[in-house]
Amino acid sequence: MRSEEVMAMPTSRTDVRVKCPFYQYDECIPKQNIKRIICEGIVDASTLVLNYKFQKDFRMHLETFCCEYFDKCEVYRMLMEKYEDM
Repeated sequence: MRSEEVMAMPTSRTDVRVKCPFYQYDECIPKQNIKRIICEGIVDASTLVLNYKFQKDFRMHLETFCCEYFDKCEVYRMLMEKYEDM
C-alpha cells in the first residue's frame, strides 16, 4: 500500500479526496494531451500507469474509482491479491 514517502502532502485538489490506498498521484502532460493516474505496482519499487487521451474518461475513473468506489476498481482488486497472498 502507499508507502510513507508516497503519502506526502497532497499535490493536487484531487489528492485530498482520493480514498484508494493504491493511488499515488495523477498528472496531465499537455504537450502529449495525456492524463495519467499512477498507482502502486504489482511488484516492489514499481508503479502502474493508467493513461487517458480524453479528460472525461480520466475524470470518470478518478472520481468514480479513486475517490469513491475503489473496491470496485479492477486495479484495486488485482493489487489486493498481492497482499492476500502474504
